[in-house]
Amino acid sequence: MDTLIGKEIIMTDAILLGTVQDLRCEDLKWNILGLRVKTSKSSGLGRSSVLLEPGNFTIGDVILIRDTTDTVRSSITPDDSGILSLSSMIGMNVYGSDAFLLGTIESINIDTSKWRASSFTVKLDKDAYQPLEVKKGLISSKRASGLNMTDIEGVSDTIVLKKNLSKLKSQIVIS
Repeated sequence: MDTLIGKEIIMTDAILLGTVQDLRCEDLKWNILGLRVKTSKSSGLGRSSVLLEPGNFTIGDVILIRDTTDTVRSSITPDDSGILSLSSMIGMNVYGSDAFLLGTIESINIDTSKWRASSFTVKLDKDAYQPLEVKKGLISSKRASGLNMTDIEGVSDTIVLKKNLSKLKSQIVIS
């Protein structure tokens, strides 16, 4: 997700659509429904934020859309705050199914070939070190990777996983 946030989106007629601010996805299916874009004045859209349907974009220093402004208009809808925002999940507490606090979401990985949120990384809570048998480092905090978005049971003001502590111990990679 970090590789998309902040990138400018340019159309083939060399008009700047705007800048990616967030990604919105389908609850618990993790399909990306749209890129939340803060539009530029040159786009001529007249809205400050829109939702751009994902497509076959070229992603580098900027995101290139292989269509003109007129064609892209059919892929744009008003931003819908009722759709889950992936950036709102960053910093949320993550609990196992047994109410074990693992830590907080640090990053979410996006598979842009399928436009799905695929996995996430958790910054471990210091109280999770001992139950996970992790040795404390002197300088940096530890992170857990190897967690798939499909491991999430529910999202509210916290995230609850489908797995308990013992299953998480065998699945996650600590770095």
